[in-house]
Amino acid sequence: MPAKMYTKPVDVNKPHHFGVPKKLGAGAGATYDPLPWNEFFDRRETIDGKIPLYIAGTKGHVFLCLHGAGHSALSFASLAKNMKDQSTVVSFDFRGHGDHYCENETDLSENTLIDETIHVFKQVCEMFSSASIIMVGHSMGGSIATKASAKIL
Repeated sequence: MPAKMYTKPVDVNKPHHFGVPKKLGAGAGATYDPLPWNEFFDRRETIDGKIPLYIAGTKGHVFLCLHGAGHSALSFASLAKNMKDQSTVVSFDFRGHGDHYCENETDLSENTLIDETIHVFKQVCEMFSSASIIMVGHSMGGSIATKASAKIL
């Protein structure tokens, strides 16, 4: 499994065509580079020097977003951009995905992902101690969110 997996977020307010060259002309090829995170999130922090945490907004409920397998925290970029005026959106990269770095990025076992999610959850709770935290997950992230929530409660 590659150490880097990116999802190019779609801004639903702009036309999008994946793989279309940015410039037409000689030598122009398709580009699949991810969009810069700071077009969607307000800040990026790191937990324990290895887990990137992307944060958008400062008010309301905190939505902690867990991406699917083969994706990254940027899967929630458009959501963050559209919700940050009334709430806070926090997303992180699971190991082996996005910009997450650790010694064993290939350990994608359910228990490892659940334990890391609980660790991130606790950090987010400290950061936003007076807000309610709502976990949101897509695909694999949904499964991990459900199982991590059961352990937390």
